[in-house]
Amino acid sequence: MMPDWLKQVMEEGECCICGGPLKGSQINFVNLNKIVTWPFPVWGNILVVDEPWQRAMAILCDNCVDEEKGVIKGEVKRALEIRDGAPVYHDVDELEDPRHLKRTEVIRMLGIIRIPEAKKISFVDQIRKELADEWVRLHSIFKKETFDTYNDTVRKGNKQTYSEFAESLRKDWIEEMLVKRLKKRP
Repeated sequence: MMPDWLKQVMEEGECCICGGPLKGSQINFVNLNKIVTWPFPVWGNILVVDEPWQRAMAILCDNCVDEEKGVIKGEVKRALEIRDGAPVYHDVDELEDPRHLKRTEVIRMLGIIRIPEAKKISFVDQIRKELADEWVRLHSIFKKETFDTYNDTVRKGNKQTYSEFAESLRKDWIEEMLVKRLKKRP
């Protein structure tokens, strides 16, 4: 069920790119890397709960979103605030830029690894984590090749889904690289 404030925004609100009506559009929120002075909606309400992550959000009409490519069309000009249940718009250029985030802050924000627990990670687990991060980077580069390899195995009788195939490749690669790194260790 849609909250009342969102119903009102979708009925009476305007796109934060083109200014056109939102009525009839899907709900298209985007996070903006600008500091906010209002309490809602912000990343902290939607994505994370820590105070330093209070960043602006915008809502867009369907015409300003390329759903197929997963990108927005145009420059976001305004940020959305909900005040007393009604939309209030703020010029993005008038909002403050945030300070640069440290890697540990981003990790904590995304919940990849809880910082107090990081000290408890064994040397082997730390290498596995680094390899998993490296796999994500490499997989994004070689995704087509991975998919082509998967299709070849399907032609040869493989019954795995692509997700199962990619996960087994990931695990095998991480373990193989782990053994290589441990052998190099003094």
